[in-house]
Amino acid sequence: MFDQTKTVKHKKPEEKYYIPLQSAPFPVAIVTNTGVFRESNQLFMSFFDYSLVENALINIQDVIITNEHSPEEFRFKELITHRKNDNCILCRYNRNNENQTFVLNINPIEESTSDFLITIKDLTLWIDTQDILISKQEEFLADSIKKQEWKTQLALKKISKSRLETLGEIASGISHELKQPLAHLSLKIDNLLDRWLDGTITEDYLRSKTSSIQRQIDRMKAITNQIKDFASPPEQKNSVLDLKTIINNALEDITQINLPGLSITIDLKPNSCVMGSANELEQVFVNLLTNSIQSLHIKSQFSKDFKPKIEIKSYIDTSVIINLTDNGIGLEQHQTTKIFTPFYTTKKAVGGTGLGLFIVSDLLRKMNGDITITSVPNQFFQASISLPKGS
Repeated sequence: MFDQTKTVKHKKPEEKYYIPLQSAPFPVAIVTNTGVFRESNQLFMSFFDYSLVENALINIQDVIITNEHSPEEFRFKELITHRKNDNCILCRYNRNNENQTFVLNINPIEESTSDFLITIKDLTLWIDTQDILISKQEEFLADSIKKQEWKTQLALKKISKSRLETLGEIASGISHELKQPLAHLSLKIDNLLDRWLDGTITEDYLRSKTSSIQRQIDRMKAITNQIKDFASPPEQKNSVLDLKTIINNALEDITQINLPGLSITIDLKPNSCVMGSANELEQVFVNLLTNSIQSLHIKSQFSKDFKPKIEIKSYIDTSVIINLTDNGIGLEQHQTTKIFTPFYTTKKAVGGTGLGLFIVSDLLRKMNGDITITSVPNQFFQASISLPKGS
């Protein structure tokens, strides 16, 4: 094995082969096709920890000894035979037993000669820098992950706290949602008792009223389930719904709300079907209609000639759009950003609780729908609902 600490002689190259290697800014050497050094610069000798003197036959195979970290073993004969003008990445230990990684490139000097030019590019510093950067990056990523996990946990706690607080507010005002079906039930039962006392009750009338009563009971069950679902939303199961049927059911649910002279116009496109939950979508329209009627009632108190109107129109685009418009008191611009907040209401005087539109927004969200509000004070209020098209 070659003693790297020993100074030996080598044969001076012929003049025609001589290249001013000492001026090269990187380790470089010239070797014969047998691997014997002809010439090398100081950078090359310093890199491999050896010295050359005249009349010495030193073989490059004895100088470049790879270690266990090397991607491949240095084989000079194989390189000049099969991999001319090629390079390889190698590793070796220096005199301080430190690993060095470098790129070795080998090229024939001239086709007519048997000498080869060996150049070296040291990658050790670059790799060390990369290792440091990778280490820092891993530390940064680990720290970022910890911070993100902490932020996520904090956000989840805030969401949970917000849901519980909102749920508590909803629970305190749940009577708002149950008032309409309960009033409807009371009206139906009173009608049944009146017919019973008059002796005019028929089987068809009884079937019709009991069916309506059962539907109101189902609606109240759905409302209580919505409160439960708000705390822990279940997987939504939507189906194809006919808008006309949903809106007619919603109108029937608000028949107990009396507003003299109220005109309701419905203009639905043919085959206006949407994807959603029947009970929840009916609740959406009940709440919106109730909201409009309350607004119209307030405006009617200040004008004897006022003609209250509600218009419901639909059109089909990439989704189904339903516009519900009234000519009531409307809203100021700054109020339109608050009306979906629980218990925010502009109609306390007529029993508004501020829950109706909040629940509307939440129900539509669960049906992959959306709602936007457009309004001009004392002119109109329009709720524009967007829902996925039903097949």
